[in-house]
Amino acid sequence: MTPFVGLGIALATELVYLASLGLKRTKPTWIFDVAMLLAVAASLALRGEGPWWPTIAAAALLLIHVAATRKELTLPRIGALRVKPEDTLPAFSATTTNGKNFTERDLAVRAPAMLVTYGGGLFPYCLPQLCDLEAR
Repeated sequence: MTPFVGLGIALATELVYLASLGLKRTKPTWIFDVAMLLAVAASLALRGEGPWWPTIAAAALLLIHVAATRKELTLPRIGALRVKPEDTLPAFSATTTNGKNFTERDLAVRAPAMLVTYGGGLFPYCLPQLCDLEAR
């Protein structure tokens, strides 16, 4: 066996993670973290007389993965963001995905309304929530 097995596991894990984001079928990030750690461990254990670069590449991929996915953990918790009855909507203007501009007054006219923001692919739990809202 060679350290290429560990690198292959790391690459496959990252591809599955990225595919799950694209397909909006994400799993908890820790599952991918554990798989990446196991990949690096496998690369180290199977290195023998083989080259070091696959092990270093697997470890670098692990570090990049962890750095990118940890951004999610620095966000304020849901309780701090919860809207309470009689909270007022601050003044804002935004653009829809269709390119139309709107303000808080446009939402008030169409009340009840829901304003949803999306942080992008770094936040894997957003995608299933958005799909759930769209299905309703």
